[in-house]
Amino acid sequence: MKFYFIRHGETDWNKEKRLQGRTDIPLNDAGRQQARDALKKIIPLNLDLIVSSPLMRAKETALIINEALRLPLHFDDNLVERHFGKIEGMKQDDIKTYPEHELFDQQTPFDACGQRIPLKAETIEAVAERAYFALTHHLGFSSHKNVLFCAHGAWFRSLVFSKTGEVLHPNNATPYFCDFTANPIVKIIDDPSH
Repeated sequence: MKFYFIRHGETDWNKEKRLQGRTDIPLNDAGRQQARDALKKIIPLNLDLIVSSPLMRAKETALIINEALRLPLHFDDNLVERHFGKIEGMKQDDIKTYPEHELFDQQTPFDACGQRIPLKAETIEAVAERAYFALTHHLGFSSHKNVLFCAHGAWFRSLVFSKTGEVLHPNNATPYFCDFTANPIVKIIDDPSH
């Protein structure tokens, strides 16, 4: 299973270090420019299809990219970001000011990635499961060979961790090449030959 991934461009909440989760936040001007800048790495990939999260920030990133590529573009709810439960919408610095028992699960405090589990949050396992379902659906049931998935940081981190054991924090509008066959590979596309 080989594919390409790009995280959406920057939003004001990214800039503020605020957890967006499923909150539907648009790109800011910097994020729009990041999406346009990513094109120089994406155009040479000879993509056949773009699949995007329907959340505004990913959708807008995909639309900006597709203005140049003019490819089939699908939106899939399985690409939406992880729901962060009690901490969704909070700034990372503000989270530290709350008592842990108000925001985080005290029974199983850490997930497989070693991160604290927010109360009422979607698990990384659930995110990885729906992410993998989306990949197999779009890669396995179509004739498209080169597919770009445009989604979110925690979505991608959950998927990559489930396949490689690596905890990855993707930058905004940075394209990656992924190969989840025998020896999984996840790498930033620095040039078209990757």
